Amino acid sequence: MSRMRQSLESIPDQCAVLAEWSEWLGNDTATFRTAFLRKTGQDASSYPCPRECGCAHRVVKHDDGSIVAVCDCDPHRCDDITLDAADLAVYELNWQKLGRALTAALDAEMRETDSVYPARSRSPPTAIISFP
Repeated sequence: MSRMRQSLESIPDQCAVLAEWSEWLGNDTATFRTAFLRKTGQDASSYPCPRECGCAHRVVKHDDGSIVAVCDCDPHRCDDITLDAADLAVYELNWQKLGRALTAALDAEMRETDSVYPARSRSPPTAIISFP
């Protein structure tokens, strides 16, 4: 559970490619993806560095259809990463599914209300949770 909490705190807007979700969720990625993630329909313009040096590689799409993530560090420290289109899919947290799962696990009742998060594009839903 702490890995999931860390991923929710560390991934901006809870939106990322699967490689980044996997960094945080480890072996639980497939289960978490099925249960709580959904594709946004957008492709990433950067890709996380597998060396964990903290850089994000710039995505370059070539005329021949190949896709490469290129290190923008100065000096260049990382190898290019060959990707396919599926690697660029951005996944976001489905707050409603997560909320329902937590409510069920706590044997509580959830009633959604209007969001109180001003000026945020991907706000978690506001809910009132009632315990029996």
